[in-house]
Amino acid sequence: LMAGAGVPPATGTATLVITLLDENDNAPHVMPADLRVCAGPRNASSPPLGMLWARDLDLAPNGEPFLIALPKSPMGLDKTWRLTKVNGTHTEVRLLQTLKKGRHLLPVVASDSGNPPQNNHTNVPVLVCLCPKGKMECGAVGLAPLSVLALLAIGLLSTWGG
Repeated sequence: LMAGAGVPPATGTATLVITLLDENDNAPHVMPADLRVCAGPRNASSPPLGMLWARDLDLAPNGEPFLIALPKSPMGLDKTWRLTKVNGTHTEVRLLQTLKKGRHLLPVVASDSGNPPQNNHTNVPVLVCLCPKGKMECGAVGLAPLSVLALLAIGLLSTWGG
């Protein structure tokens, strides 16, 4: 409200409209931190390994829907992995061939809907575990080989010294 100094005072009102725009300054993050699967034969008709999903801090139109896809290189990833978009945030992961027990990396690129889009290149660890009697036992599968050797050395030193 505004008032003038004249007699009678003049008054007036106005409406101020402020529009805030979100800048596309956040790349999407892929979750979960890892995927786990029981060791054994796998092919294209095997059940899905699990889901990946993405989130980012940007508002529409710079956030979802997201695209989670295999990168263009290294070549041949599409012979091992299949990613299928389920909705604007989730993507199904299929393992197309058998992998040895251990830790493997699934490289993915997550892109948001901004113009230009923000991209996040990441490697999702996939742990191929033993599953006796249907119970998943990953044990030291996720540890780096050096970590396993270090744990063995510590165990030997503690039994040798005491």
